[in-house]
Amino acid sequence: AKQIHQFSIAFFLHNSLCNLHSIISIRQWPINVALYRETFMHNFEAYIKDLPVEKGNYLLFFQITQEVTVEIGSLGRQIFPAGVYVYAGSALGPGGIRARVKHHLKPSPKPHWHLDYLKSHIEWLVVGWTVTDERMECIWTHTLVEHNTSVPVNRFGASDCQQHCPAHLLRIDQTTQEVLTKLNILQFLSFNNL
Repeated sequence: AKQIHQFSIAFFLHNSLCNLHSIISIRQWPINVALYRETFMHNFEAYIKDLPVEKGNYLLFFQITQEVTVEIGSLGRQIFPAGVYVYAGSALGPGGIRARVKHHLKPSPKPHWHLDYLKSHIEWLVVGWTVTDERMECIWTHTLVEHNTSVPVNRFGASDCQQHCPAHLLRIDQTTQEVLTKLNILQFLSFNNL
């Protein structure tokens, strides 16, 4: 494990997954989302500087503390129950994983992806990733759909998916460490200690 200076955020790279249970814990609700976002954005660059610039795939875990109804572009008005969610994506363009995750974590005055419409209502928990030229988000999604997850909005993040994924956003009824273990993702960054 590696501690990243004074910003209360841990970056862990483990060869073994046996310690995951003690590493990641989800904060108790309720939280002050506005205060959380202000703190998060204040230290934003510090949070992302250790993400890789190589191509790869990522999982973004977040929580919604109370049910919200949001207009999601072409998907229209959608309801998102309170809970923990995971979003699967690929980052095969310039800047790699760091650039794509940076986009997702920052506010989006002009939303582009489905997640851009939702992120003002959420608290980030964890980002996990693998460095590879292969697209993994569909493989991950199909694996997770079979294990204690639900699809809150059909086609969310998957409107152009060629692998028939129901969505690339799932609501999970398991812990983040269980998901990372299931998908054999060893590299991750936790935002839980803000």
